[in-house]
Amino acid sequence: MNNKINIQIYGSLDWVSGGSSSGCGGCSLSKGGGCGGCRAKASKSMIEVYEDFVKFIEKSDVKESINYEFYDISKINVLDHENIIYVYEEGYELPYCVINGMVRYYGGVSKELIYEEVKELLD
Repeated sequence: MNNKINIQIYGSLDWVSGGSSSGCGGCSLSKGGGCGGCRAKASKSMIEVYEDFVKFIEKSDVKESINYEFYDISKINVLDHENIIYVYEEGYELPYCVINGMVRYYGGVSKELIYEEVKELLD
């Protein structure tokens, strides 16, 4: 039985982050929020942001409890990924962070927010 938390990051290799060190100000659909914190000058590519996320998780106390994967939105059929169809069709800003099948954040990758959410799910 796999009790790991599944995290998928959907982005584009051409995407560039908003410039904050964490990647985003906390764009959570699940908590009824929107994204307004990702508007600073661009600083990192999506793959660099994802690699920062992976390094952060690999050094954390939750690394054994997580499966994570990156999907390049230009190389997948979005219709095959039901969890992101709505945000994609509505034009929400990339990247999308899906945790256990639910879009939790969009417009950036905040490794700290994802970590906190994982900790809550594990409790």
